[in-house]
Amino acid sequence: MSAAWRLLSTAQRLADGPRLWALTRGVLESADEVALAESSVWGLGRVLAGEHDELWGGVIDLPRDDDAVAVLLDVLVSVPADDVIVIRDGVASVARLRPTERVPEGDPVTCRPDGTYLVTGGLGVLGLEVADWLADRGARRLVLAGRRPLPPRHTWQTWHDDGDERIRRIQALEARGVTVRVVSLDIADAARTARVLAALDLPPIRGVVHAAGVLDNRLSRDTDADSLRAVLSPKAGGAWTLHSLFPPGSLDFLALFSSCGYLLGLPGQAAYGAANAFLDALAAHRPDTVSLGWTSWRGMGMARNDIVDRELKARGVTDISRDEAFEAWDHAARLGAAHFPVFGVTEPGDTEQLPILSEVTTARPTASAVVVEDSFTGLPPAQLRERLLVEVGAQIAGEMRLPAAALDVRRSLVEQGLDSVLTMVVRRRLEKRFGQKLPTTLLWHQPSVSAITDHLVTALSTRS
Repeated sequence: MSAAWRLLSTAQRLADGPRLWALTRGVLESADEVALAESSVWGLGRVLAGEHDELWGGVIDLPRDDDAVAVLLDVLVSVPADDVIVIRDGVASVARLRPTERVPEGDPVTCRPDGTYLVTGGLGVLGLEVADWLADRGARRLVLAGRRPLPPRHTWQTWHDDGDERIRRIQALEARGVTVRVVSLDIADAARTARVLAALDLPPIRGVVHAAGVLDNRLSRDTDADSLRAVLSPKAGGAWTLHSLFPPGSLDFLALFSSCGYLLGLPGQAAYGAANAFLDALAAHRPDTVSLGWTSWRGMGMARNDIVDRELKARGVTDISRDEAFEAWDHAARLGAAHFPVFGVTEPGDTEQLPILSEVTTARPTASAVVVEDSFTGLPPAQLRERLLVEVGAQIAGEMRLPAAALDVRRSLVEQGLDSVLTMVVRRRLEKRFGQKLPTTLLWHQPSVSAITDHLVTALSTRS
């Protein structure tokens, strides 16, 4: 986690300073452990770009065996800014997602009836869906690993709390003839994980799905070393444990559950983005491994979050159904893909297009900023403020899912339920509504509807 923390702590110190760039080596190929250790910087950097575009310069990835300082200087002064820039053979390139067009030639995901299959995060919503799907694909022995233990089996018939649904799903699998072992462990603890799996006395593990993870949404400025570690440990640390216990060639497949969120610069996902970027790099590092960069699974999982879904939609990305998710996984397996972002795309509309999505989404230009500017042109200061106060309140209330009348315009919005991640969403909504670039610290220094209105009165009056 050292590389990610070094970048994050530097960004926090330079909040009002010069543009920040990060340098990595060999992360694109991730051929060795040093490059893998630096890969988290790619995820963190993309989230920093989404939260602080005024601060972030980008990540530049150089080849590991080449002194490219001269090219690096050329990039800094001549190449248009992008979240991640890769330099190979003196040429700078950037990432762009493309739809898969090639017809898959490989085999779909299948399970051997004489093998065992491990699912980390196996007692979570997605983990249980994966268990069902693996059983459909022929798995007869499943090990479901999770941090939260289930009650003893002899009490299952009378258990009636939040564990009841998990128990019911396991019993349904067993009714199909599937042997299910449930283990409680921290997958990042390699020694204990090895002991627990060995003690199960089951046939060899032939496939692993790493769906464990912790989502702790907080802005980069609010992320400390402990919160970064808490997110990296189960996801990145757990993936490294699995890589160590099951070296390349020992498994038929290793599927890592990543997220597309950091590719889109979703605010509040600094730690989560760092962890998922490591998973994507690990998939490039070893064969027979795929990292699936999921969008939200409709109505389920950690991504079942209204703010996350709104942020995805604002970028032209939508959720997917359970069946679409497994169809995409099968497609990735047949393609032999290492990193496979999976998401739906909205119809062309009034959305801000990200460069990384330029080849998979389209957005028609909008004249909303012009209309907004004209609607306030020539108003006397008092009338301008009165109209802005109503409109600012309506915009913020809309993001908070509150009636506009419920907001106290003079009281701090944080005291009324606006969290740190939502402050970024509100700022972008106001920028779009009023056609005015607003500082990232807007809601720190103007914490109420009234204060934000005063800021906009000054900005729009000056612009006029």
